[in-house]
Amino acid sequence: MEREIQGSTRERMLREIAEALESITAQRAFLIVLEDLQWVDHATVDVLSVLARRRSAARLMLVGSSSTCDSARVDHPLTALKSDLLVHRLCREVVLGPISEMEVAQFIGLGSTGRNPSSELAKLIQRHCGGNPLFMVATLEHMSSRGLVSREAGGWRLTVPPDRIELGVPDGLRRLIEARMERLSADERKVLEAASVAGAAFVGRITAAAANLDPEYFEDLCDGLSRRKQIVRFTGVHRLPDGSASARYEFLHAIYRDVLYGCQPSGRRARLHARIGHLLENLYGENSGEIAVELAHHFELGLDWARAATYLQRLADTASSRDLHREATALSQLAIGLTRKLPDAQRGALESEILEKVAATSTSSLGITVLAA
Repeated sequence: MEREIQGSTRERMLREIAEALESITAQRAFLIVLEDLQWVDHATVDVLSVLARRRSAARLMLVGSSSTCDSARVDHPLTALKSDLLVHRLCREVVLGPISEMEVAQFIGLGSTGRNPSSELAKLIQRHCGGNPLFMVATLEHMSSRGLVSREAGGWRLTVPPDRIELGVPDGLRRLIEARMERLSADERKVLEAASVAGAAFVGRITAAAANLDPEYFEDLCDGLSRRKQIVRFTGVHRLPDGSASARYEFLHAIYRDVLYGCQPSGRRARLHARIGHLLENLYGENSGEIAVELAHHFELGLDWARAATYLQRLADTASSRDLHREATALSQLAIGLTRKLPDAQRGALESEILEKVAATSTSSLGITVLAA
């Protein structure tokens, strides 16, 4: 028997597997479910190919599932087979989209005796996980281990107010995503790391300049990732203030961005934030006030305290002009906090200017009119 197995050819073994399954299904229907086909080897792909192409009658259904991020690679053994079978109508592909906030709510309320599971928790999970079921389950377990949620009457419930929660990324999920990143090319990783600093959504031309990459090459890499449904997706063309157009993308899930952002050295992140801030500032010129929130964010994380404080104060001025005096004062206080990180030589004039505006806002909010002598 052992000699027979050793002498079997690949074609003979594949034929015998198919014939064995046909024999089994002669008496009863047979369902085969193969999960995680993104890890499939070439031998299993050969078996799938033979079964799909057999013409003999068989009451056999084969269902396979795979992660699109991994199995969509050009060099993946499943890619060529799936394309060929689809062309010849020998298989059917069912692409599962992200689960909705309502479906998240139904999941976290499973087993609950109450009719309305926590909508705040569902919204929080949906926003953080982008409708990915694997991410959702891992995040819930992570939250449970930190005491942020608990099971009550079978369903999940928040134990702290949602505005006090920093979700983060569970260690197991982080390792899984990092392993996916390692299978990308060096330039793809460079693109994604720069994009993670730019924001949840990013413009190709600006992010390419920050990463010191040719804009067309940058967009080619992003388009390739988007077509393979890996990490980012194309969301349209963005018109820039100088009249030029650039592709715009966004991360499929906030968790991807969190992992990419966190795996970079802090010095590199700060340099990228500062570079993006300067690029946006130069591009918008006199209209930079339109993106003051974004500029304040990038300059603060880029350690350019003076510019960050200046844009925060511009936001405070806008709030004050709309009679939002409490918001204006809060923004000015943030700006003052940043000026105190500056050397004394730079700090004085800027801090005094902001304090004068705070005083003016406070006076205005009290309804006091100051007359010049």
